[in-house]
Amino acid sequence: MIGAGLLAAGTVTHRAYLEAAGLVIVLLSLLSLVAAVASRRRYVAGVRPARSAAGTTAATGTKRRPGQSRRARMMERMDQRGRRRQDGNGGARGGPGADTGGLVHGLSVVIRD
Repeated sequence: MIGAGLLAAGTVTHRAYLEAAGLVIVLLSLLSLVAAVASRRRYVAGVRPARSAAGTTAATGTKRRPGQSRRARMMERMDQRGRRRQDGNGGARGGPGADTGGLVHGLSVVIRD
């Protein structure tokens, strides 16, 4: 609010230093807001901060398993989902009770003019 007020006052009174001070304050507050939102998203997602160059230990309470890349964890989750889906329909694809997406297998349609 203070930055916007200084920016407006500088514009009205034609004082460049007020405009510059207002612009700096507005930009700094916008930058801090973006940093706060990004920090909150990382906190909610449970992502730990990157390690420093000194090789410090990992933060406590993180969800990451040692030795697994992001891609490996994603593939593991996909495999688990696939196993759960197979278990849900008896383990056989296209068997009785399987969702075929509305398609009827083994039926051919001939269109004649």
